[in-house]
Amino acid sequence: MQGAPTYPYPSSRWRRKKKKEVRKRMLKMGNKDLFLWDLNDVLKSLPDRSLAENVAATVYSKASRVGIDEAVAYVDSMRKQDGLDEESANRIHDLLMRNSVRR
Repeated sequence: MQGAPTYPYPSSRWRRKKKKEVRKRMLKMGNKDLFLWDLNDVLKSLPDRSLAENVAATVYSKASRVGIDEAVAYVDSMRKQDGLDEESANRIHDLLMRNSVRR
């Protein structure tokens, strides 16, 4: 069999299977402006404006780059440190869940 192509695997069932990509819940980037608007609306009730800006920037950054779970963990840690009240933390949590998608 001269001229027959040689393959590294004897048949198609011996080929290596691609590993599935792990998909995480992350922020929907199509609704970015609406998410930021709603997040700032929730945080404007905080008395310290610099804390509100810091929380908003960190939540948005974690939700869009790392994942929704990490952003929720950050909100919970801020609630335990008395940076956020219970109602604001729950509203941010609901907002994150509404604006998430697996990617």
